[in-house]
Amino acid sequence: MSNNTYFIAFLSNMTAQFNRSLAVFIFFFGVIGNILNIFVFSQRFYRSNSCAWIFLVLSIVDLVSLVSGLSTLIIAGWTTNPSSHIGSICKIRAFLVFSTRTMATWLMVLATIDRWFLSSTNALRRQKSSLKNSQLWTTIIIILSAICYSQQLYCYEANLLQCAFL
Repeated sequence: MSNNTYFIAFLSNMTAQFNRSLAVFIFFFGVIGNILNIFVFSQRFYRSNSCAWIFLVLSIVDLVSLVSGLSTLIIAGWTTNPSSHIGSICKIRAFLVFSTRTMATWLMVLATIDRWFLSSTNALRRQKSSLKNSQLWTTIIIILSAICYSQQLYCYEANLLQCAFL
């Protein structure tokens, strides 16, 4: 074999080791950070704050995204990944990963809009920043994101040798 083949194998092995280690690091600190955010934003002091409500839901959504997305990659680094062989697990994982990422993005947009409303000099805009409106729009974002990716639960045919979106 040529030197290029050995070099490619070396780089492939190094990439796999790097991805395995980095995924554990991101998973560990991401889960701890999101759990701490959930504890902070669920305190009584923040319950009447519209932006704190959005960040609470965002932390929960990010936690689900981390657990559903990175856990199978970490498992695949050391042993056989169950989502590579069981189609229903792969479908549920694909639905959770894509829908929660979409929810997280739109919740950040909603938090930005809420802060813009609250800091506006126009009194009518400031009135739009309320807990009721934040809860309504959070619910709409969650429902629409779930609907957008619901086809993955019944139309998505996973490659049973390896999950298609890995």
